[in-house]
Amino acid sequence: MDKHAILPKGWHSGYDNESWESDFSASSAAFNTSTGTNTLGGDVVIAAGKDLDGETGDGAIDFSMNTGTFKTSTGAVTIGGDTTISGSKTFTSGTGNVTLGGNTTISGTKTFTSGTGNVTLGGNTTISSTKTFTTGTGTTTINGAVSFATGIGITVAGSGAGVFDFSNASGAFTTSTGTNTLSGNVVISGAGTFASGSGAFGINGAVTLAADKNITAASGTSAFDFSAGSGTFKTSTGAHTLAGDVTISGAGTFTTGTGAIAANGHLTVAATKNLILATGAGYLQVNASTSGGVQIPLGASIA
Repeated sequence: MDKHAILPKGWHSGYDNESWESDFSASSAAFNTSTGTNTLGGDVVIAAGKDLDGETGDGAIDFSMNTGTFKTSTGAVTIGGDTTISGSKTFTSGTGNVTLGGNTTISGTKTFTSGTGNVTLGGNTTISSTKTFTTGTGTTTINGAVSFATGIGITVAGSGAGVFDFSNASGAFTTSTGTNTLSGNVVISGAGTFASGSGAFGINGAVTLAADKNITAASGTSAFDFSAGSGTFKTSTGAHTLAGDVTISGAGTFTTGTGAIAANGHLTVAATKNLILATGAGYLQVNASTSGGVQIPLGASIA
């Protein structure tokens, strides 16, 4: 600027050792520059309550060559266009709530890591494709019903003492219609019962009844059949009642102990069969009275 230039009314300029100071504070007129590049070599201060506005167009505010910080005011800051954090730079919020009003996409192989506070997902959550969902070692609580897609199972990884515990629930536990294998011992606790379906029930191991417990068959034509076995059949030492006919099949024999045998009905010996008494001091008594009747010693002839 020519130091002898005539300035408009209200403008002031000072000249000191070739350094110019221009003071336009007393003017209310606009200050316009040319369309060329304008370089501000010092700090620029915008007075309180004043704005810095850009006209319509594709003009840019470019600080990419600088290494200093960029600070906004404490009022609401609106970014009207897309925002890109370049390179390996980060985005850090303050301690206030952060609201994302649109869809959020994490690109490529990048991860999403939260802090140690609670994380609430207000909408449905989908794990896409073959990706997995992994929890920490803390308890995982599922408050809604869980459905498994067709053909998907539950598998416990590795060996260990993990449990499948529904003991606090009162609902039913229903399996699929396929074969279900229980690899460990099964205990029906308390007064709970075990009921099978109408199919055959196979017991492949020994069965032990606890003391004072019974086997009771419901009414009907049910059979107690050990005919395919070759082992022995032993009862307890208590009295036994056989309510139906008893048949010794084939060449099987019937042997009693040393106690008395009372036959309360007629005895019939089949044709060509004999009644043979072993030798000894015993006798055949034809009368129930021990004080009378006929006693036939063993080995005697009956005329």
